[in-house]
Amino acid sequence: QVVFGEINKIQQIPKNQNARGIINFGASEAISNYLLSEPLNRVQRKLPNVHFNIYTATQSHLLDMISKGQLDFGLFFYTPKLPGNLEISEEKPYRHHLVVKSDKQKNTATLCRFLGSREIDDVETHKFPTLEYLRQHHPEAQIVFSSNSLSLHKQLVLKGQGVSVLPRFMIESELRRKSLVDIFPNKKFEWNLKLVQRKSELIAPAGREFLTEVF
Repeated sequence: QVVFGEINKIQQIPKNQNARGIINFGASEAISNYLLSEPLNRVQRKLPNVHFNIYTATQSHLLDMISKGQLDFGLFFYTPKLPGNLEISEEKPYRHHLVVKSDKQKNTATLCRFLGSREIDDVETHKFPTLEYLRQHHPEAQIVFSSNSLSLHKQLVLKGQGVSVLPRFMIESELRRKSLVDIFPNKKFEWNLKLVQRKSELIAPAGREFLTEVF
């Protein structure tokens, strides 16, 4: 059944705009909100009859859906321990910044309030390298909020509730307007965008077209 399924995908390789089909994939909230609109727009112009279903949930839930074959692939910055039938097949580095509201950049109490961004349902990994780096300068720093919603992080930081490490594509306009400032502008924080899929399984051609635009 697996072999015939893969053959069927190969036979559906789009050669023109008459290609049809459905691509189901998952992505973390920040990626869905800030990275995908342009790639989806470009692919939709090329393949107007292909329908994309995008799922956003906790990484653990999305990985389980990929593992069970309910999703074709997933896009993440952070992945808990992968199930045995999944692999990271492609990666691309993205710049991140540890930011604070501009009028709080010298407020020690605010600089000690860190917003945790890991998956709150992942009980195996609670290490925060960025927090450890922050503690080298502010030993009293501790986590005051935890959420896998980076959009919530951004709003809390803009309200002066603490500091958070956020991908540059989320905060470019705020950095430009200086409503947010980088606490350590000379420190390069970088995390990879990861493509996760089932091992040895082909992604349908329309999905690959979309991923080419993303990466």
